[in-house]
Amino acid sequence: MLHIVGQYFNGETNPSEFPDLGVARAVDTAKHFVGSVDETRILVSSENLGDYTGKPGAMMPAVKFGYADLPDSAAAPAPATGTEAAAPNSGAEAAEPNTAAVEGAPVTFQWSSSEPQVNADFEAVRSKLISDMGEDQALRITGLYFDDEENDTLLNDMGLSRAAKVRELFIADADKNRVLIASERVQGGGDERGTAFAGVKFALLPVSEAGFKVKEAGDHRVIYFPFDSHQSSVDSNLEIYVADLARELKDGGKSIRIVGHTDNQGNASYNRHLGMMRARMVGDLLAKHGVEQRFIRAESEGEDSPVADNSTETGRAENRRVELFIQ
Repeated sequence: MLHIVGQYFNGETNPSEFPDLGVARAVDTAKHFVGSVDETRILVSSENLGDYTGKPGAMMPAVKFGYADLPDSAAAPAPATGTEAAAPNSGAEAAEPNTAAVEGAPVTFQWSSSEPQVNADFEAVRSKLISDMGEDQALRITGLYFDDEENDTLLNDMGLSRAAKVRELFIADADKNRVLIASERVQGGGDERGTAFAGVKFALLPVSEAGFKVKEAGDHRVIYFPFDSHQSSVDSNLEIYVADLARELKDGGKSIRIVGHTDNQGNASYNRHLGMMRARMVGDLLAKHGVEQRFIRAESEGEDSPVADNSTETGRAENRRVELFIQ
């Protein structure tokens, strides 16, 4: 079996749904091998490297590879898609199809469809989740999917598409930036064809564990990024946020200026490049969701415009951001 080990240092922010950043890196790397390697023969794990003693901002290896002959119970296969892909002993891949108690399920789905079918007790479930969500909590909606289902949506898999559709039923009465989505692959998929099945589950979690963070003040929006990240860190929830923003821009005939910022870790040249990658990532997502390129302008100020003290981790986290100016 191919064994992929993700490495991480103490103090790195972990915005993923996995136990540590090493597992998240290993799973992201595993996705590049699926198609060439049987995914059931790919194992992922993590390794803590202790405190970082190198040059701040320097690029470094984050995964290592090997071959292992391990019992099936030692690790779980890493699937090709999904924000909650399987990790060793993480429980992210369900052992059986999650179709129990369909009769009482608040939301059900048909095979290869992301359109939710709302049942009689959905409103009661929805109201309770919103009322129970404290100011320091986020609601995570996890969409379930089977490998054999067809996915013709813009999102990575049918699970994310289902979660995104159910999210739309919540955001009229809840802070949309605290209603997040995830996906989970389940095994099986035989009995569910041609019948309704439960396709989402709900969980309340602390905002600090949610990974995605955004602040809004009128036409000025700020998206915050983890350490040294520019692509997979905020994941599908960033895309959902940008999809909402794209509709707002198109409906209002507006343009947007996107400015990437970093903390002061590393050299200034790298940080300017990193800020531009973050800004372009947001711009590319807007274009993917129908905003014309002529209405999108991406810039970077790197480390030159801090809004907080770079001598503290809290301050550096505030400085790792992308600012959006709607015009």
